Amino acid sequence: MDALSSFLEILKYVALPLGIALITARVTLRAGRQQITAQAAERIENQRDERENRRASLEIASVSVRGEVIESISDCIDQYLADIRNQKPSTTDAVTRSLFRLASRCSADHLSDTCRAYVEDAARAPDPVHVEEAMRGIRSRLVGWHIGHLTIEDVERLISVEHEELLEHLAAMGV
Repeated sequence: MDALSSFLEILKYVALPLGIALITARVTLRAGRQQITAQAAERIENQRDERENRRASLEIASVSVRGEVIESISDCIDQYLADIRNQKPSTTDAVTRSLFRLASRCSADHLSDTCRAYVEDAARAPDPVHVEEAMRGIRSRLVGWHIGHLTIEDVERLISVEHEELLEHLAAMGV
């Protein structure tokens, strides 16, 4: 009985606190892991939110710049069309320069090249109506892109189609 009593004493004073300590350590470890996982998830979510905010801010800035460029192009087109109506000598140089801003400020290099080629080819036509139609078409497509009705790919495609039609017409006229 003495051995049993001594064994129970050892269990009571050593094993029970040791068991409690082990269980407490295990629970603490799990809680720590959960806390680390939650902090990592929160950090990832914060980084994602910051990226989205930065992307939205850049998108707003790019839309603003695009609007300014398209407005500048539209002003040049209006000036050119007013000069034609008033029968003043005019060239498409200002419009061509403003179309170059699509490449330099809006990162739309191909669209800029397509529009400039269209305007330059329309300027070769003997009738100024072709230039007017080309410029009005370009302006309406660019405005459609800016307000979200057209994608940049749609604008490029539509202007390319109109340009091809103009080239066919000029070829038929022998120009």
